[in-house]
Amino acid sequence: MDSPNADSFVGREAEIALLRQAVHDARSGVPSVAVITGDAGIGKTALVRRALRDLEGFTVLYAWCDASERDWAFGAIEQLVRRIEPRTLKDFPLFVQGVDSTTAPMAVGAELIGLLGTLEETNPVVIVVDDVPLADEASVKALGFVLRRLWADRVLVILTARSGAGPATPSLDDATAWQRLIRAVEHTQLIHLTGLDTDDVIHLTAELSGETLPLPAAQRLCRHTGGHPLYLRSVLTTTEPSRLADPGYTFAVPGSLTATVRSVLNGLPPESRALVEALSVLDARVPLAWAGALADIEDPAQALEPALADGLVRWWPTDPSCPVQIDHALQRDAVYQALPPPQRQALHRAAVPLVNKDAAWAHRVAAAGSADPELARELEQEAHRKAAADHADRAATLLLWAAELSTTRAEVERRLLTATMHLSYMPTYDRDRTAALREAVERCAPSALRTCLLARYAHWRGELPTAERLYHEAIEQAHTEGAELVEAVARVNLGTMYALLVRCEEAAQLLRPAVQQGGLDPRAAIEAYWGLACCKAFLEGPKAALTVLEQTHLPDPADKVPDEQGMLAVCRGVFREQSGDLRRALDDLSTTLGRPRARVGYMRTAGLSYLADCQYQLGLWDQAAGTADQAMTVAVADGALPAAARAHSIACVLAAGRGHWAAAREHLRTCQQWVQGAAAPERDWVYPVRAEAALAQAQDDSEALYRVLEPVFARPTAGAYIAAKMWFLPLEVEALTDTGHLPAAERTLERLQALAADMVSLRLAAARAAGQLAEAHGLPDAAREAYETGLAQPSGEGDVPFHRARLEHALGRLLLASGDKPRALEQLNSAHERFGALGAAPFAERVARDLDAGGDHLATGPASATTALTDREQTIARLVATGLTNGEVARELFVSPKTVEYHLAHVFTKLGVASRRELRTTLSSH
Repeated sequence: MDSPNADSFVGREAEIALLRQAVHDARSGVPSVAVITGDAGIGKTALVRRALRDLEGFTVLYAWCDASERDWAFGAIEQLVRRIEPRTLKDFPLFVQGVDSTTAPMAVGAELIGLLGTLEETNPVVIVVDDVPLADEASVKALGFVLRRLWADRVLVILTARSGAGPATPSLDDATAWQRLIRAVEHTQLIHLTGLDTDDVIHLTAELSGETLPLPAAQRLCRHTGGHPLYLRSVLTTTEPSRLADPGYTFAVPGSLTATVRSVLNGLPPESRALVEALSVLDARVPLAWAGALADIEDPAQALEPALADGLVRWWPTDPSCPVQIDHALQRDAVYQALPPPQRQALHRAAVPLVNKDAAWAHRVAAAGSADPELARELEQEAHRKAAADHADRAATLLLWAAELSTTRAEVERRLLTATMHLSYMPTYDRDRTAALREAVERCAPSALRTCLLARYAHWRGELPTAERLYHEAIEQAHTEGAELVEAVARVNLGTMYALLVRCEEAAQLLRPAVQQGGLDPRAAIEAYWGLACCKAFLEGPKAALTVLEQTHLPDPADKVPDEQGMLAVCRGVFREQSGDLRRALDDLSTTLGRPRARVGYMRTAGLSYLADCQYQLGLWDQAAGTADQAMTVAVADGALPAAARAHSIACVLAAGRGHWAAAREHLRTCQQWVQGAAAPERDWVYPVRAEAALAQAQDDSEALYRVLEPVFARPTAGAYIAAKMWFLPLEVEALTDTGHLPAAERTLERLQALAADMVSLRLAAARAAGQLAEAHGLPDAAREAYETGLAQPSGEGDVPFHRARLEHALGRLLLASGDKPRALEQLNSAHERFGALGAAPFAERVARDLDAGGDHLATGPASATTALTDREQTIARLVATGLTNGEVARELFVSPKTVEYHLAHVFTKLGVASRRELRTTLSSH
């Protein structure tokens, strides 16, 4: 880590104690996050520096965030890894090659998890992100992915944030990216700093001057400065303690930190002052030689000393370039604002050749001083280049600068609106910056683009009638203005909104011409095809939706799909999963979502949930649990409430299937919260209902299952949502049959059989439902025929192991009741083994009871050993039992090898095994 100047430090004993406890926890393998908030200059960074000085044997990764760097995707992450030795980074290609804006935050987060795992093999790690609200959104999302996977790592994360950007938010809808990150993390310690008290002021004075300030003087000084440490230091730098102790001394009125900093500046020698002023213009940590060149002084090292002594400048003398920077942003602002405009402009002009091209744009803009049409044109051209290279954030910044330098209102507003459009159409749009521009957009003169953007604002907030009206207005305005691109975009936006609302005819009328006419932005074209495919799925089923995607000539298999068509590949995977083509769906979803630079946009969150569901159906429950957790992380980071609800729904299904009741109920509760708080399509009610139904089924509670499904009975079509039919129809037949509602069960069975005729993944469930209903009617022969016909189907692409095991169990029970004990035991043993492989403990226990009744007693209780394991332990144990190494399991689950090692040790202890071979034997016997 860099070696900044030493800080005098007073007070904060309680806060230091909290950080020391967090350090102790991290050293012991209990990861935690400390969030330090407070007003600007209150001492957040100083507290972090003090905490870091106390560390021994830690690897420190540090990132300083700055508003000027929010344009650069993964800038904060790159700072964290910048000082790591190349030989350590060699196994992490994303960091070696450099992360670009097209890389998925999840992929960067996964790489960082692997890197932390390597680092903590030697030393525990502390990650510091200073002023995290100013971090770029991509970095925040990558960090969010990391934080949810620090299960048992020797890692401490410290974040600082100014007051007003704290993590307490009324709802996820209103939260910024970093606030959503904090909401999703366990073991978070909040530390809020306020002003120093009178005793601290006395101690600070003694430390800085060696003199003791009388209590009345300390009280007056504390009142004057509000106990603000930076203000206190500035006052003590410019005023002798003896004067402060004089009861007749009067503080300057009005007193302010800015005035005090300027007083300190005025007391510096001329060359030192010039150096500090140059640093205020450069506004970055730069080599001392650069600052000296800009200040036009011969000996910058000598000029630096007085500025260091007065606390205005920090330096890093151990770095070869001896970088320097103004100590605090408040000091920098005070110095910068004190510069006369001509001097400020001259310094900015002189800074242009000293910095790189990207940084030079800001200095050229600051040097302009007035409207500059030529510079505005250059900025716009550069913005177009950045947008074409997928640097939408940077393109927006350049356009906003161009707007400031424009000479006509029309140019100002065109560039402002175009900047907002870039931000709103990013692969994962920048919510915070786009929202901040809303008032400026509203003040613009009426135009098609303005109206289209206002419609998107309403759309994001869930104000769908307003969005609909504005989209129609945008289409009409664009047609009148001849703004073909805006008209096409408005049609696509409205069409996709209609598609999600299952207003399919209206959606198709808008989307089909947009696709046929061509000329759309590639991202808008992809959205149009996606909307058309959704309409087809709602009206004719998922196989019809796949015919729409075929028109895009999307390569198959998924590893042939170009990155820019990633969203279409995910859509194809979703519709294949819904049509029962599970293996090819798995290929589309896992391959595309696993590629770091696949352009999948907002489909990443939905795609991960569908991937988890696909893995669940295929019997890959351990992988499904890990994927569902990834989906939760990404959904919360993106503020995608429906996707978060979907992810918690499948996580509840998995936890319930394994008998982890507390975890299942927690996922259900969170799923319900997300749906209740979401500005989401009305059909999202299905997610908590599905989760609660799975919980009732796993607990073998037919009455509860019936009660949970009552909203579904009231909506026999469950909308036109094909996934809802897949989930609910088997459950409906089961609930209706077990509670004696046989006529309704017959009608529902007919719908299930019709769907299963076109969806192979439902055929086993339909066979079991038919047999169950036949048994309820007292027709054992018909039931047996239904069961056997279902089981006679070969295991193929759409085979669902869970459904096959339940069908075997049903047939085994029927055979046992009819006296065919040998065949009954064969079916029951097969079902028990299949449930055991899944880890479906409640279902395996039911089979075990029937085996006991048939006289085929198990050596140990069914799944008794694994039920002692937590969700995470069970997932890791089963993956290890397949022969994977700790490192391979870590990569599979996106955790560190240390985490795998920690949980595996608990697994060995709980199961009473001493080797991986014994673990495999134990799991295979249950």
